[in-house]
Amino acid sequence: MADFCCGTGLYSAASFFLGAKQVFSFDVDPAALASCKASMEELEDETCKIAVEQVDLTDASAMAKYKGMFDTVVMNPPFGTKGDEGIDMKLLRTAVDVWPEIPTICSAAAATCTRCIRV
Repeated sequence: MADFCCGTGLYSAASFFLGAKQVFSFDVDPAALASCKASMEELEDETCKIAVEQVDLTDASAMAKYKGMFDTVVMNPPFGTKGDEGIDMKLLRTAVDVWPEIPTICSAAAATCTRCIRV
């Protein structure tokens, strides 16, 4: 399972508690990654491996190395508050382009949820 824009790691932790065997938490913000890593270190055990990685999720070539590793992507992208309008759709596009076989892509972005049917 992959958590795009993991922030503090809320979705990553939820995935752990719901039984994920492997969780990849991705973000571009170093402060968010530090917070997520601290949270995940308390959770990781022999039943679930958790990786926290800094990567530009809009860069499909950077994400290509993860092809085939996830069956689920969850994301809670920024909502255009920092000059990044439309970032939710860019992240969804990366998920679809890099992993077209993923059966489940969930986004907390209302705009994405209403448009993902057309992606």
